[in-house]
Amino acid sequence: MSTAIKFGTSGWRAIVADEFTVANIRLAVAGIAAYVKTQPEPHRVLVGRDPRFLGESFVAEAARVLAGAGITPIVIPEAAPTPAIAYAVRTLKTSGAINFTASHNPPEYNGIKFSTHDGAPALPEVTKQIEAAIGKMTVDGGKVGEHVPSLNAPPDGFETTDVKPAFLKRLEELVDLKAIAKSGIKVVYDPFWGAGRGYSSDLLREAGVAVETVHDYRDVLFGGHAPEPDDHLLGDCKAKMREIGAALGIATDGDADRFGIVDGDGTFIQPNYIVSLLFDYLVETRVHWRADHRGQDRHRRGRVGWPHHSRPRAGEGRRDRRPAGGRDGGHARQEPGRAAAGAVCQGWFLLSGSGELPLDPGGEGRVH
Repeated sequence: MSTAIKFGTSGWRAIVADEFTVANIRLAVAGIAAYVKTQPEPHRVLVGRDPRFLGESFVAEAARVLAGAGITPIVIPEAAPTPAIAYAVRTLKTSGAINFTASHNPPEYNGIKFSTHDGAPALPEVTKQIEAAIGKMTVDGGKVGEHVPSLNAPPDGFETTDVKPAFLKRLEELVDLKAIAKSGIKVVYDPFWGAGRGYSSDLLREAGVAVETVHDYRDVLFGGHAPEPDDHLLGDCKAKMREIGAALGIATDGDADRFGIVDGDGTFIQPNYIVSLLFDYLVETRVHWRADHRGQDRHRRGRVGWPHHSRPRAGEGRRDRRPAGGRDGGHARQEPGRAAAGAVCQGWFLLSGSGELPLDPGGEGRVH
């Protein structure tokens, strides 16, 4: 017996072996496949995951269902952050991405986030189509229908891709890492055993920034609690900061699309404050009026992966987007911990979800 699958703003989530079963995964992916088939060819979909229990098996099952529907699955073998997967959708020009993650929810949960061809979370008009397709595949009060497609992998396996190199390369272009390294700041990064492992820490280390990590290994139980970068769960991060004299602690959730910041004195800074600073910075430096070739003014806007706010309004072109982010300004300019937090987090936001804001002409406007 299957349970009704409903997609919210961050996809579908449920408890593993309760509602999140292989049968329901097949239905959900088949519904996504039906939607993708209505979109322009070629039909290619990325399939990724965070480090949760059975993630590899769920990815393999999704790839088989996509292949059975005539869609080319591109498997991401290692756990990857949601922003990195979203960026890969755009750079690889795929039809979208299926990401197995329950984000910051407790370890007994898993879920599916579906991103459309622009890398952004699927909007209600899309998820309604997916749910309708799922409904057509269920009969007799919820029993799984007989026609969910599935094909075994070819002898050499499904196509794979590594989303990490291109994502980190773009971050290097957006953030002035040399200036951060020159400051001499020490940083502690806590990935909460999640998909962010090896991303922020590697980026900073390769730039010459002194970085230490905690919870930097796979634990499908996330230490026995939700992988949520909230103040009451950052004790180990704060302890490591005291140990090495770090001015900044950065933590990310299970799929690394949420963050938390700890100042050098151990103060937890609410993410909304950092976002506000980044937004202010972006308004000052990245959003500007310029004349196009017809002499008409236009407002160049970029966007990041916020579930609905970054989408174009009715009648708007795809380039006319609403920005979100912030800046390392005001008091943050006086405090290297918060300034570095703004710089690194801005890069994540610029590449998060469906896209990024354009760099200023001549490469100006990098943050440090």
